[in-house]
Amino acid sequence: MKKASDFAYERAARMIDAEPAAVRAIFEVEAAGRFFNPDGSVPRRFEPHHFPREHWAALGFFPKKGQAPWRASLALSTSKRRAMYEKAKSIDPELARRASSWGAPQIMGFNHEDAGFLSASEMVERFHDPAMQIKGFVNLVASWGLDSAIRSHDWYAFALRYNGNGKAADYAGKIEAAYRRASGKRSRVVLRVGSRGSDVAALQEALARLDLLPADGVDGSFGPLTLAAVEEFQKIHGLNVDGVVGAKTWEEVREYSDPKQRKSPPQTQETGLDRFERKASQWLAALFAGGSGSHIIATMSDNVEVIGLSVGAIVVLAILALIARELYRRRSA
Repeated sequence: MKKASDFAYERAARMIDAEPAAVRAIFEVEAAGRFFNPDGSVPRRFEPHHFPREHWAALGFFPKKGQAPWRASLALSTSKRRAMYEKAKSIDPELARRASSWGAPQIMGFNHEDAGFLSASEMVERFHDPAMQIKGFVNLVASWGLDSAIRSHDWYAFALRYNGNGKAADYAGKIEAAYRRASGKRSRVVLRVGSRGSDVAALQEALARLDLLPADGVDGSFGPLTLAAVEEFQKIHGLNVDGVVGAKTWEEVREYSDPKQRKSPPQTQETGLDRFERKASQWLAALFAGGSGSHIIATMSDNVEVIGLSVGAIVVLAILALIARELYRRRSA
């Protein structure tokens, strides 16, 4: 089974002036599929609802009345999908490939231009080289304007565009975890308009030291004045002028920050495990601070999306926790 080399990630990263570890992390999370099938073919998933509607009957694709075509497509078995693809290919090979997603990154054939290929057929042929699957993926995200987010380690902005609103935070945490594995480093928190807190204040102090922000503008709130100062700083230092303080801007800003701040650990982005540990500590604090059963259940229920349990399971755990707390108190008495 062929795999991509480290050089393939390095070459792809150079295309968008990003770290190879950042590209590897995103590819690991967003392209979790195989580069190749056991027989050496490029993985394919045919989506009949993307094939011309006038041929649906010939494919045997009949969405129910009132049913969204994409939902009907989602319900298809692998064998049915394979048979439909072969029929579609006999009608029009290029259109069949356009209506399918390909390779580890599962790039839809109709996105071939954004991925850097003249046609879906060319993309499929070139995808027999794993390095081309990575390159196509990087071309695609650059075409969608996500290369800046990769350089900035702005995983949330990347996931928001690539995965949609519903799972952006979850995917951002997964990418950060993958980046830590690939690089051994943590990504600093990304600041933008609306951000608040000590990291914003540290940023503002550095900008004020450079006379890009008035001293009374150091208030820990990223507003219009801070935005203008950040954009000016980025312009001076030859950075991408987007007003977002990501990895590369932080690297430059840190040189002008207070020496004490440079020694203190910066706030970093969270992974799913980080969020779980933080939420778990809140739950334990509620438990051992003597909170009521309803308070503990409410605290745990707030974390359903983090720990992946149903509310019913959380109620059971909360009851067990209350019993454990009572036993702990009796033993300590």
